[in-house]
Amino acid sequence: MSNPIPPIPPINNTAFIPPYVPPYGPVPNITPFTYRDGQTYLQILEGLRVYINQTVVPFIDDNLDTLGEIFVEEVNRLIEAVNQAIDLIINDSIEVQDPVVAALVADTESLTRQALDVAFYPRTEADETFETKAHATATFETKADATAAHDALAEHDAASDVVDEGLQDQIDNHTTQLTSINDTINNGRLSEAALDSTYVSIEPTPIAVFIGSSNSVQGTWTENFCNLMGYINKNYSIGGGAFTQTGPSQFIAQINNAIADTTYNHAEVKFVFVCDMGNDIRGQADVSSTAPAVFSAARTAYPNARIILLPALWGNATDNLNPSRIMSISKRVTEAVNAGLLYGVELVDYSWTWHMDSSSWMEATGGVHYNVNGYARIAQFMKQWMITGNAKYDQPARFVTPLTGVSADYSYWTISREGNIATLQGIFEVSGALSIDFDLGQIGYGYWPMDSVYSTVISNGARAGRAISIYTNGLIRTFSALEVGAYHTLASWRVA
Repeated sequence: MSNPIPPIPPINNTAFIPPYVPPYGPVPNITPFTYRDGQTYLQILEGLRVYINQTVVPFIDDNLDTLGEIFVEEVNRLIEAVNQAIDLIINDSIEVQDPVVAALVADTESLTRQALDVAFYPRTEADETFETKAHATATFETKADATAAHDALAEHDAASDVVDEGLQDQIDNHTTQLTSINDTINNGRLSEAALDSTYVSIEPTPIAVFIGSSNSVQGTWTENFCNLMGYINKNYSIGGGAFTQTGPSQFIAQINNAIADTTYNHAEVKFVFVCDMGNDIRGQADVSSTAPAVFSAARTAYPNARIILLPALWGNATDNLNPSRIMSISKRVTEAVNAGLLYGVELVDYSWTWHMDSSSWMEATGGVHYNVNGYARIAQFMKQWMITGNAKYDQPARFVTPLTGVSADYSYWTISREGNIATLQGIFEVSGALSIDFDLGQIGYGYWPMDSVYSTVISNGARAGRAISIYTNGLIRTFSALEVGAYHTLASWRVA
């Protein structure tokens, strides 16, 4: 008999399927991107796929011939045992003891002899099957009994043939299947490519690397975002971080820290997020010479990753309303985008408008950091951008707050914003003549122009054009004197 079948090697590589560590929580309703006790189901499935490719398939390659030989050998032994049992039953069941029957058996012309010859083999005088007449009993008393015995033996023999044919069919079927499997293995070797072409390839859970300022450190919004997207969060952000900063908080130092971390597979990093140039913006520091090194290092270390620039997390706070800082947003974004052109850097545009509508997203003091709701809003906007490629936060039309020079009861001034383009339109009424630089209205933050805007207004009564100015702090003033009347306004400009 062939050597025993070697056992299939166990799964020893715990890097693919780590042991399950309690506590054992209830089984949730899950999707393939849901974490459970630190391990994703996609990673477990990937481990199984690797185990099949690297362990089970080589085992089949090495042992298929042995398995086939053992199978055929065992089936042949079974057939031999069945045939021996049948012969034993037949031989032990026939005892010719009646002299009349003995004569019929001895007579080669008798029907009984012929039936027995057909069922078994011809008898000769030398046969010692029937030893003496003393052994005779009444087993076969009549010719009819002999005929019945013949028929029974014939039926038994036919049944045996059916069994033999069934066994042979099974053997042939198994042999065909084994041959097909062997041909498949020899020809295709059940390679990973062949498996991937037949089954859905299971990708590992995407890894997202983050560098940035204090508005992107661990505990702000990145964990929430990664949970929403099904990413593994690798965050190297440091408070005070910036392109132009010095020391360990500089973005180049942060990306080098990420590259030096060998606890994860860099080839599985799908995203590198460079987050918040707020410190560069407040310092009005040109990033043109420092940003390229960061993007270059990220592209080299993470060749399969998208590099995504989240340029400015800019809240509605007093210190952020300075016109020079608003202008600095535009300059820093332009510099960073130009620096990233050679490295395929993608821009999350309009991120600085996400919190312009209200100061309620900010911490009560400081004017830099967000509260829990503000960080949750960043995660939602980032999810929207990752899915649609657009996270522009438009503002619907709102009434402009009129000041002393405008009659509030008869004025319908509105301001709206689409992306970073604001539009002022409507009618305001002047109840008394106004001089130059007289305050007309106040526009809320989020609509302020990057630079002062001058616009013509038309009065139906005077049928003449006059001018107003919109300043970078949102204040609307007369640029030329205005007579009494209602004035139509339509002006658009770019906000920060």
